Amino acid sequence: NISLPDQKVKIKLKPSSKDTSLLKFDTAIKITGDLSDPSIGPDAASLGLTSLKALAGVINPAFLLVTMSDLGLSENHPCHEFLPEQKKEHEEAVEKKKQERIEALKDKKTNE
Repeated sequence: NISLPDQKVKIKLKPSSKDTSLLKFDTAIKITGDLSDPSIGPDAASLGLTSLKALAGVINPAFLLVTMSDLGLSENHPCHEFLPEQKKEHEEAVEKKKQERIEALKDKKTNE
């Protein structure tokens, strides 16, 4: 949120992994204050959650792997549309659908 009349800024930047990582310690960054002199630092809530996950991992290492890993399996990952394999699969699916429509129209015309 940036307020130009008040000359204030309040922004939270949330990191997102672009590749597979077994341990991710990504913490959100907050930018707040006046536009002329903003304050930049880690988001306390995000930092606290990351710290709790790390502490739980000390108690039980399996918990550390489960809570702090990103295997890149999320279908909603923002980078999926830019990955060459994903793009190729999408283009092939579109082409296949197009061919199926053409065949259906041909069959329809031959049956008339």
